[in-house]
Amino acid sequence: MTNEQLVTIINNQAVVSSRQVAESFGKMHKHVLDSIGEIIKAENSALTSMFFESSYKAGTGKSYPEYLMNRDGFTLLAMGFNGPKALQWKLKYIQAFNEMEEQLKNTFKLPQTYKEALVALVEQVGENEKLQIAGRLLVG
Repeated sequence: MTNEQLVTIINNQAVVSSRQVAESFGKMHKHVLDSIGEIIKAENSALTSMFFESSYKAGTGKSYPEYLMNRDGFTLLAMGFNGPKALQWKLKYIQAFNEMEEQLKNTFKLPQTYKEALVALVEQVGENEKLQIAGRLLVG
């Protein structure tokens, strides 16, 4: 299993599903959901900042709940998993999160200053103009 399969990017954030965590750590998904529920019950803000409610469809077409979690949510959840196998999976997930977050940094850089934002805007306007001209050439 490659790191790309462990962590995915959704809404510009590296996340992993509770089902993937259950499978990797050899746990029943129901128990992982219960653990996440306990975390959210103890710290309600975790639901909006670390865990995101989602669902998936089983082979039967029926929808079931799952959570997507960012690095912080995964770390908080995985702290409760122990043993040599759990340690190996934690290390794999840490590496996967690092790789995905690096990929996010390299694919999109948010301007840090007003000048950078203006330069990016001018570049984008120039690209848009080129596309419009190319479109007219193709149509005309």
